[in-house]
Formats: sequence, C-alpha cells, structure tokens
Amino acid sequence: MTKPRVLYWFRTDLRLHDSPALKAALDLDPECLYPIWTWDPHYVYRARVGPNRWKFLLDCQNDLSASITKLNKKSKLFVLREAPTTVLPKLFKAWKITHLVFEKDSDPYAKDRDDEVIKLSEQAGVETIIRVGRTLYDPDVLVQKNGGKPTMSITQVINAGNKIGDISRPIAAPKKLPDPGDTKLDFDQERPPSDPDFNAEQRDGKEESYAKLAGPKGDFSVPTMEELGLKPATGKHPGGETVALKDLGAILDDKKYTATFEKPKTAPTAFDPQATTLMSPHLHFGSISCREFYWRVQDVVDNYKGTPSQPPTSLTGQLLFRDMYFGAQARLGHEFGQTFGNSHCRFVPWHLPSKINSESGLYTGEYTIDSPEAEEWFQRWKFGRTGFPWIDALMRQLRQEGWIHHLGRHAVACFLTRGGCYIDWQRGADVFEEWLIDHEPACNVGNWQWLSCTAFYAQFYRCYSPIAFPQKWDKEGVFIRHYVPELKDYPVKYIYEPWKCPIVDQKKAGCVVQGDGSTDTKSDKPQSYPKPMFDFGERRKICIDGMKNAYHVNLYGNSPKVLDGTWKSLFDDSAEGPTEGKKTSANDSSPNVETDHGSDADDQDGGSAKKRKRVGNTWGNLLNLENLEQTCPLDNGRHEASSYTGHSSRNLASIEKLPPELMDMVLIDLDLRTLTTLRSTSRPLRSAVDALWQYHDIVIYAAYTIRAALSLNVASGITCRALHQELCSRTCVNCGQFGPILYLLSCGRICYVCLSDEVHFLPLRRLNARYEFGLGSYELASLPSARSIPGRYAVGGKTRSTRSDWIDYSAAREAGIKLHGSVDQMEKYATPDPNFA
Repeated sequence: MTKPRVLYWFRTDLRLHDSPALKAALDLDPECLYPIWTWDPHYVYRARVGPNRWKFLLDCQNDLSASITKLNKKSKLFVLREAPTTVLPKLFKAWKITHLVFEKDSDPYAKDRDDEVIKLSEQAGVETIIRVGRTLYDPDVLVQKNGGKPTMSITQVINAGNKIGDISRPIAAPKKLPDPGDTKLDFDQERPPSDPDFNAEQRDGKEESYAKLAGPKGDFSVPTMEELGLKPATGKHPGGETVALKDLGAILDDKKYTATFEKPKTAPTAFDPQATTLMSPHLHFGSISCREFYWRVQDVVDNYKGTPSQPPTSLTGQLLFRDMYFGAQARLGHEFGQTFGNSHCRFVPWHLPSKINSESGLYTGEYTIDSPEAEEWFQRWKFGRTGFPWIDALMRQLRQEGWIHHLGRHAVACFLTRGGCYIDWQRGADVFEEWLIDHEPACNVGNWQWLSCTAFYAQFYRCYSPIAFPQKWDKEGVFIRHYVPELKDYPVKYIYEPWKCPIVDQKKAGCVVQGDGSTDTKSDKPQSYPKPMFDFGERRKICIDGMKNAYHVNLYGNSPKVLDGTWKSLFDDSAEGPTEGKKTSANDSSPNVETDHGSDADDQDGGSAKKRKRVGNTWGNLLNLENLEQTCPLDNGRHEASSYTGHSSRNLASIEKLPPELMDMVLIDLDLRTLTTLRSTSRPLRSAVDALWQYHDIVIYAAYTIRAALSLNVASGITCRALHQELCSRTCVNCGQFGPILYLLSCGRICYVCLSDEVHFLPLRRLNARYEFGLGSYELASLPSARSIPGRYAVGGKTRSTRSDWIDYSAAREAGIKLHGSVDQMEKYATPDPNFA
C-alpha cells in the first residue's frame, strides 16, 4: 500500500510547536510532506493591511521556513502566488496529493473559502483533515455548550469551557520532517483580479504579488516588501516563532509579573518597554500557540507562593476574552462584523454609517458621508490631529508601530464613538484593521462593539477623558512628548491642554496652537499643533444624550425597521446622527416586533408622547424595592414587607470599585433581589444597573416579571442573565413546544399542557418535600422556593389569608437523590405524607 502524500496548508499557524494539525499530518507517516502557503488575494486586496502587519507576516513566514529547513534541508515553506481555490486542485494533480491538512479557521471569509476547498478536495479524491489549534476551545463547540448562542460574556465562556473539559496541554515541536516530493509545476498560473484594491494606498512601488507562481526566482521563496510594492514598515516589533518563544520565556522569568498580572492596572503610557506582553500579534499569526502561552503561564501561577491574579484580568483571562469573541463570531458569521443584520449589536444612528450591499446584506467596505464635519473629525482622529494630545499620541503610535496598549485603544475608540465624535464604530474598526499588527477580526470587531456600547458592554455614560485619564499614569506627559514631538518642550501644566498655554509660552516652546493640522507651516515660522476640534465636555454630553435615546428606542441590527430602513421614524429629526426624515404615524409602525433580545420597541414611534412618558417613568422609578412590593398586581400590597437582608450595602458598594470593563460581567450574573438592592446603594451603582441592557429590556417589556419574582421571594434565585434569556425564548423547557408561561421557581418557560400534566411543575409545601424525598432542614433551606400570596386561588375556593413556603418539585427530588445516593435509597428514607395530594 502506497504511503500518503500530504499537502500541509499553513495559514494562521506559522509555527512548529504545539500544532495539532501538523501532528495529524505527521501521524499519517507520509511518503512526502509539502509545507505550503498560498497567497490569498482576499488578504492582498480586500482586507485592509498596512506595511507593519505585512512585515510582521513576512517575518513569521521567513522564520518558519528557516525552522523547517533546520529539520530537513530539502524542505522549506513553499509559497505559491495564487488563490487557494484555484491553485490547490492543480497541486493535487501535479504533486499526486492524497491528503490535505490544515488548521481550522472560524473567520467568516475563511469558513466560506475552506468549505469550497473541502468540496474541491472531495472532487479530486483528496482526503481533508482539519484540527483546532487557533483558540483554547473549538469556537463551534463553545457555542454548542453555550446553548447554541454566541458567547457574549466571559462567564459564558468559563461555564461552556467547564462543560467541554480541560484545556489540552501543548504538543512538542517535531524533531524531523519528511522530504517534500517533486515540486514541478506543469500548469499555468491564474492571476486574480485586483479591483477593488483596499490596500492601494499602502503601496508606493510596482505591485507584483502574482507576477510568477513560484516567485521571481521560481524557488517558492517568501515575498519581499518590494515584490508586493509596499511602503517601508515603520514598526519596531519583529515577528516569528523564534522571537515569540524567546519573548515568552523572558516574560515567564518574572514570576511575580506573570502570576499577578492584571490588565486594567497596567499603564497605557508605558512604551519603552510596554506594560503588557505584546504576545497578541504572535497569537494572531500563530507564531505562538495559545495553549503554549496558557499552560506556561498557568504553571507559574500554580507554583506562585503569593496571591495570584484571576481571570478575567489575569494573563490567562486574556485568552478567555479572545475565545469569547471567537465564539460570538462563529455563531453570528459575517453579520458579527457589522451592525446591519446583527441580532446582538445595538443600532445607533452614528455619523458616517456603513454602506450595505442590498443583495448580500453585507458591508461593502465603503461608508456614507452624512456630515462633512464628522468626516473631518474622522480624518483628524485617524491621523492624530484632533488637538487632544493624548488621543493624537495614541493614534500616531498606532500608525508608526502597529500597536497601542489596550487602555489606549479604549480611549481612542470611546473618543471616536460615544464619547466625542459619535461616528460609526466600523470606521474605527477599519482603521485598526489597517494599522494593527495584532489585528484579529473577531477581537477587533468585538472590542469596537464593546467600546461603543453596542454589544458586550452597556455603560455608555462612562467616558474616557482625554485630559484626566492619562494623567493617572503620566503626569509629566512623557508619552505625549515622545509621540507628539512638537509639544516636547511644553510646560507640564499644559501638556494635556496646550490650547490653554499663554501664547508667549507657546512661542517659547517652539510650537503654536493654531489651525487644524492639515497644512504645513513654513520653515521660518514656529511649528504648530492643531486646536481642539471641539469642546470635549459639550460633545460628551451630546453623545451620552444620543446613546440614551438609542437605548430608549432599543433597536438591534436585525430589527425590521433597521432592515427596511424605516428606523428614522423612531428618532426626532434633531437627534444626534443622520436622523432627519419624515416620521410615520403609529399605524404605519410595526409594533411588538421581536428579536433575540425581545421586542424592538417599534411601538414607541414618537407619535405618542404619553406612551414615551410612561416608559420613561417606568425606567426611572419602577424598581424601588419597597414600591415594587407595594404595587405588585398579584397581591395589591396585602402581604408583609420583605425581610430580605442579603448582601450588606457596604459589600454591594464595593462593586463600584470594579473596572468599567468588568462591571457588566458582574452585574448580569447577580440575582434580581441583589440588583434591586444595589440600585439603592448609590447613584453611580443605580446608573450602572440601569445601563445593563438585559436589565433595561426586562424593565421595559417584562416589569411584572420582576415584581412577581420579588413578591414571591424567588428573586434571589434568578439571575438577570437567566431571566433575560428565558424571556427571549419561546419554547417550553419540557416539551419544546410554545411556552407562554414563565415558571418562576426554576426560571423556565412551560406550556399549558406540561403545567397541567407534569408533576414536577407542581410545587411542594416544605413539609411535603421533607416527607416525599427524605430531606432535612439543611437541604430544604438550599432549594428554590417561593412564598404564596394571600388570595383566592380557585373559583369557590377558600381565601388564603397567610403566606406559606413552596419548594420546586424537581429540585427537591434531585436533592433527595443526591443526599441518599440513589432513587431506591431515597425511597427507603422517604415517608410520604398521607395528607399530600
């Protein structure tokens, strides 16, 4: 039997260590192994890639090729200048390939491409082997374990990961590699079309990406920057597996730094060296394995004698964040990268909105200039000419080096979207895609949605001041003096606000604040720095008001009014953004349209001020604990006041100290009783709870559910996340049919049939639960329970004047089995109450 002839297709796994796909290829014991890279025109022309990331990629390819040659002098990375979907079928035939092996890629474009390649392989009789290696968990399995839903929080990732099992230990790099076979190419090259070329502005030379199939010398060499016609790279961060492993080793040598790392506490103003690991570009190109990173860090943490940091702020927590975004992208597909059609992205009427292809429903790569002023702001932001030194320094660092600290990314993203310019987050994501060397499609999109408060995070009122925020780390303005050298001699007092510096001192410092930075000054005059492009305090208020309005309207990317373009009917013409347009009457609206998040509030059409006022009052005043229990429609206030004590106000107030990035993650998994109490602790915490979009949806569309939960004393057993998910569901948890009833004891939807026929939806009195399942007081105290409400429960029945406790049947039964070890043992201990019916 002939041995396999294997084509190993490198993509975002440019390494030899810990490569499950490469191991699978070598486990075939092949006759020959061809390590190849195909120069995909999608990334050459359609994806935005600046010179720094091109250079990092070429570094990784050259390093990998050299490492392959060290293991086998006859082998190297064979780079072919043609699209994979056209060149692979020809290679199968020319090189007599039997197996194609590659690492799984969950990016939407890559999934479509790989599906096509798999079909071509089947047609050629070539077996395809795919292994997961880009993330800690397979994104598709992560989604499956998350109930088929996109992973929108770190808690969901951790819970789903626990169901998957332990993260695999890394695999050692191979000691040897098989010879490649004959590399003769007896077929013609198919050159791809270059139009549209989003990267034309990155080139200053003749672009010859596809001049010859095997390269200029016919030796399958890695391309050069000159061959690609690219401008010189200006970054200072080299790529490659060798560099990545060396840098990781240096990081791990500092045991305290590794074990106690907390990302929100690192300095965004540190630049030589930076305050974080800078492993992200290596993770993107696969020059470092995420499992290698995870386990080498975790081993240090496990052996650390002090108190280590914990996810999500720890080093390993950063990898979980990465998997969160990959899971969300895997579930939502192409729509994840845009607002239009995205069921989990809030619709905000930003300036400079994206253009959408009417046939595919996807982003075209272009945008509409609805406001010349907004376009000017965008260009000044992009090139570091805003007149705010902190923002300009960050954007110049990004353009020059291809990297900025994550808090710096927070600052510039907030400034562009909800904290200054009110410009579409996709404009910023495009710039980051172009300039970042660590651009990861899933993470870039996810972070921009987070920072624009359109998904993942909702505290839009928390804005980063371009003046006060950086001074926490850099009072002297060292960072600004380095990246905005025209201000290097400014007094410390004015380094963050140079426009306030007296003109005499400006001239003394050799730089005058004037103009917008778009024109160069003559050499015989002092250099200039632009004036601020707006009043930040004023713009911040406008943006927050705009976000409040957008949250009130409550549209998502897949809302019918967004899809059909009639969303303007819900916004006043004077609202921030391109909201001008003829309003429709209430009869023309589509009320009660539902998305994955519940109703889209299309009935709030702006034509009924009375309705808007009522909703506003609900939003502001509904969830006062005392008022809720007094006004609960189920008992009309006849029951006694709540005796809940729960967390102390002092403990709850400590939540306020959490970094903004983590606040939503904590709040969404708190129970309803605690959230309600939390709102009365302080004004900032009230605002934080109110800004939680799941909580907001429940308050607007299902207020009676919270009232009932509080009145029945089940609120302490239901988290905000669980209730929101069930309210967005429509199916019975028992039979899968339509479930119009919410069974609060277990927080699940059920249908009328199951409610009537299934015994486990009939709650037990505490005494009955003790008899039925042999439970003690300790076990009973830990079970989901409710307190009945005084009243008449049946026609002709007695009026119940007192409240009694009721236990969830299923939970009681499970507790009995757990306590006694089995159903048979439980029945031995159980003594059914003869009066129970």
